[in-house]
Amino acid sequence: MYLVSQVVRLEGLNLTISLKSGEEIHTENSHKYSVEEIQFLANKAGLELKQQWFDRKRQFSLNQLHPPRV
Repeated sequence: MYLVSQVVRLEGLNLTISLKSGEEIHTENSHKYSVEEIQFLANKAGLELKQQWFDRKRQFSLNQLHPPRV
């Protein structure tokens, strides 16, 4: 997903961003992973999977990741 040729106001930062014609900001990547793949990728990145939330059909998840405790 991209923001393209528009004015974006970020109220919390008191900031306005103006994108001119031809300018764009990449804002999102969407990937589909199994529960096992999420755990594998978290481990590979050195992160700990603390909690997962799923929709009723278990088609979507929100994943809480943390760095390891030192």
